[in-house]
Amino acid sequence: MTDNGADYRGEARRCRMMARTAKTAATARRWAELADEYEQLAVVVERSGRLGVRRTPPQQPQAVQQQQGRLKPNKP
Repeated sequence: MTDNGADYRGEARRCRMMARTAKTAATARRWAELADEYEQLAVVVERSGRLGVRRTPPQQPQAVQQQQGRLKPNKP
């Protein structure tokens, strides 16, 4: 998802649709809460121009190579 208010509003609509078709009141309530949260995110993004949370990929640790010594053959 991009940092675009329209994207969050779309998710809010999707959550509201899920709330309308939920089988239990508790599930419907939770979907409605998620819709409200997405709507709030849309407002924040539209006001600030971006989400305010910078998403950066985690750094991958560098592989450490160890030098292997040669084994000397055992002479009887």
